[in-house]
Amino acid sequence: MVKRFFCLTFGFLLIFSYLNIPSACASSQASTYLCDLGIACYNLGKYEEALSEFNKVLLIDPANKTAQDYINKIFQAENPAPISSNIAAKETPQQPRQISTSDKPYFSKNRDQAMDESFDRIAGAFPAPVKPQPKVTANEKEKEANYKVGPINITGEVQLRAGVTPKDAIWKLANWDLNEKNWRMLSVNAYDNKADTYDRRIYDRLRINLDSNNTEGFGMHSIMIVDPWSFTGKTDKVTIAGVGGDAAEIQLKYWSNTRYTLNENVLTLINGDSFGLPEIKVSNNNTTVPITVTSGFGNIFNIPKLKIHREFQPIRQLAFDYKSDALKVEIFPFAYENKAVTFDDPLKLSNNRIWWENSPWVNGWTHGMFNPTPGDFTKGLWDMNIPFFTRDSEGQRLTSLRGMTVNFNPSEKTSFVSSVAAPRNPWQDIAEVDNILFANRAKHFLMDNLRIGAIYTSRFGFNIDQDYETDARNYVAGTDISYEFIDGLMANAEFASSKSYNDISNADFKSEKTGNSYYVSLMGRFPRESIINTEFGYDGIKANNEDKFFNKFRVFVTRM
Repeated sequence: MVKRFFCLTFGFLLIFSYLNIPSACASSQASTYLCDLGIACYNLGKYEEALSEFNKVLLIDPANKTAQDYINKIFQAENPAPISSNIAAKETPQQPRQISTSDKPYFSKNRDQAMDESFDRIAGAFPAPVKPQPKVTANEKEKEANYKVGPINITGEVQLRAGVTPKDAIWKLANWDLNEKNWRMLSVNAYDNKADTYDRRIYDRLRINLDSNNTEGFGMHSIMIVDPWSFTGKTDKVTIAGVGGDAAEIQLKYWSNTRYTLNENVLTLINGDSFGLPEIKVSNNNTTVPITVTSGFGNIFNIPKLKIHREFQPIRQLAFDYKSDALKVEIFPFAYENKAVTFDDPLKLSNNRIWWENSPWVNGWTHGMFNPTPGDFTKGLWDMNIPFFTRDSEGQRLTSLRGMTVNFNPSEKTSFVSSVAAPRNPWQDIAEVDNILFANRAKHFLMDNLRIGAIYTSRFGFNIDQDYETDARNYVAGTDISYEFIDGLMANAEFASSKSYNDISNADFKSEKTGNSYYVSLMGRFPRESIINTEFGYDGIKANNEDKFFNKFRVFVTRM
């Protein structure tokens, strides 16, 4: 058996050696031909083509000295000169092609990368011949460019989910607010009735994203989603009388993900009392049973069965933009809170918040209310209740923004940003606007290491029950300066002043506030590198991949 194995092995080696002889000869001839072709391309100034031919030679003969020398000359020479070859020797000698420094061949790969890619391929494999490319006319090139820029990229998602319990089957039950166990475990009014609760995330979803792939000119972006949060509804505004003589105006808000109404606080109209609306089950577009609630002062209010007017809102984001080198304009009729403009000044005078909070840009304005019986006044406020808890199961806040942002950069040293927007929660009509915001920022580099900036923001709240009369005004103005002593060590300073007018629609109870703020800091990083252009200031200073050791620091003093 062993003898037979050695005989077979020896036979295969003889056959392989025999077949390999003409292959080696063919490889040698191919190397010579490709070298001559590469030299000819080199002499004609076609350096990319020459590089391609010499790389083919290295695929056949990795130790070919001629191909290696020419590749070195292509990547290193300032003015490559033509060199004689077997082909060129048979032709009439030509004058060397003179090229300027601007004609120096440009390659997308460096020499080492090109060589490595060549050696990584299978040794001895002969490359397939290059298919000649057809000539493309100017019109065809234009059509090809329009085809690449014009089309809309369409992506999406389809999700189907269902749940089964010993009692029934569930095809829709989801809400981020179900995670708020503390208050629910203590409540008999919530639909879980003190049962353990969590977000079951059982729902169907169809998501379609439309995005243009343009880098310049006009573009559009859209997100359309059909899921339980796309189906909302609300009742008419009704006034209910309390047993104790008080009254309240209510409007129940419904969403399909739980099939219950929202739990909200309601202020009474006469005594300045309040009560909490429970979560009321909805069936066949009506609340199921009358509900009785008790206010803080012990007054009893009976909420009758009410009809829900349902709405379908599939558009979560719709934006149109125009881009050029110096100008970018974006108009967004529907947008998530991430369209709010965040300034990079030290005090963060626009869109400042704690990470778990919603953007202040999506807060609403709730106007104040005069209470006749005690003769006092419940002041208005910037209300974050609905924006904070109105989220889908992924945590995406559903209070949207509608507005426009302009970025203008007339030069590398100067930039302007201006934005205007108004929030809208899922139960507001499109034409309903209870507040509107404006934010503006300008920056200019006096020197490479010295930058000055200015900020101006304003916000207006409206009393929707008094023909949208202005009920609140807020103005903030600030200026800042940044100076980088050396790379990685920078000083910042900012001064800002604000003025607020609230409850303006009631002349007897309007109020006014004024405030100032000062900020001075010294910050730095090691290893040292310039930080004056770091986005978001100190929060934006991060380690690089190549940093083996990283440290950053900030010392600051603030007065408000």
